Amino acid sequence: MLKGGYWLLEVLDKEDNKQISDDDRDLLKTKALDEWVFSLWYDPGNEVNSYLTDEMREWAIEKATEG
Repeated sequence: MLKGGYWLLEVLDKEDNKQISDDDRDLLKTKALDEWVFSLWYDPGNEVNSYLTDEMREWAIEKATEG
């Protein structure tokens, strides 16, 4: 973390319509989702309530792990 001052950046070039691989796209989506969930989970202003019964939770786990 820097205290005071500022950075001035100049964009020299950009590529419109740049293609990225499926693996890179998946990595970016996963990273964005992880950051979003993390921000929700650790925000002290949020309260997490679970309305799932044990039976509902078991059903969800079973469906999520089916091949």
